[in-house]
Amino acid sequence: MFLNNGVTIGMIVKSVLKADTKRLKLTEQQQPKARQIITDATVKYNDGVKKLKSSGMNQTKLRTLAIAVETEKAHAYKTILTPEQYAILAAQHMKIYPESKL
Repeated sequence: MFLNNGVTIGMIVKSVLKADTKRLKLTEQQQPKARQIITDATVKYNDGVKKLKSSGMNQTKLRTLAIAVETEKAHAYKTILTPEQYAILAAQHMKIYPESKL
């Protein structure tokens, strides 16, 4: 599956996992679960964008989709992270998406 700019979902997952591993200091045991959470979120976002394109996309709808997917991803992450790791994730999430409800 390819996104518009030729980037595959696998490339996105690898990039996000690398960033999250560094930022959250993910352990070896957390990485496979994190990879699955990131993959699910990426696929969901990609499918959402396809639906928005067919029904008329604008910045507000795209932002709403991103907030929903990222909030769901943060909730899924909560089950695998330590409280300290989740605090880092929540702080960054609220900085980027202040209108979201974590």
